[in-house]
Amino acid sequence: PFCIAFAIRADNVVVRYAVDLRRTEFLPPIQQVLDLPVPFVCHYAAAELFALWQLGLREPHVVWDTLVAERALRLGLGKPRKQRADGVEAARQEELADEEREIRLNLDSVAARYGIEVHRAVAKGQTQTSFLTKPVDEPLTDRELSYCADDAEVAAKIREPQRVMCDRSGICEVLDRVIMPWNVTAAEMCWTGVEFDRSTCQRFREASEDMQGKIAIELSQYGISNPGSSKQVSEFLV
Repeated sequence: PFCIAFAIRADNVVVRYAVDLRRTEFLPPIQQVLDLPVPFVCHYAAAELFALWQLGLREPHVVWDTLVAERALRLGLGKPRKQRADGVEAARQEELADEEREIRLNLDSVAARYGIEVHRAVAKGQTQTSFLTKPVDEPLTDRELSYCADDAEVAAKIREPQRVMCDRSGICEVLDRVIMPWNVTAAEMCWTGVEFDRSTCQRFREASEDMQGKIAIELSQYGISNPGSSKQVSEFLV
């Protein structure tokens, strides 16, 4: 990671700053900031956490991921599923759905939904390319620092109106107590990997297949010849 940006928001005042992470003497003070008992806001927390862990830093105690919260708010509000297609058409539909979802949930789009104006001093795509092609020992430019600070400020501004919407939807408690902590755990699992016992997994699979057969026999007594048929199950429940 080249740099990290913080935007501190209090009483409608935003103070922001960026730090060159290649200056290792800055890492202990950064950890002191991360250890503060305040919520840290980011958009797609996994990317931020991976960067911190790469530097040997601990994650904040409270992480609010505006991307995860926005996904939770929009559950069940997507377009109805189209009739399942095959082959090339199915792949095309899936690709279009992914592109639409990415646009709808990117940082700037989410900010716009809450009436937050995004004034970027530099073009996002150009600055991302600048980071990817930048020599490791080359100093950070004002444009690059401003780009990082812009993202931090936008994420900080989103949190409060987003929490209001989450509270109105009745999902704040589950976000605070379950989803946000699990978001960090899931990122750590991706980062470190998860051990598993092959023999235990195989026994579980065999037992599940055996139970599946028994359940299928029981369901057949009620006229359900295919347990995977939603139509048959719906007709039985009606």
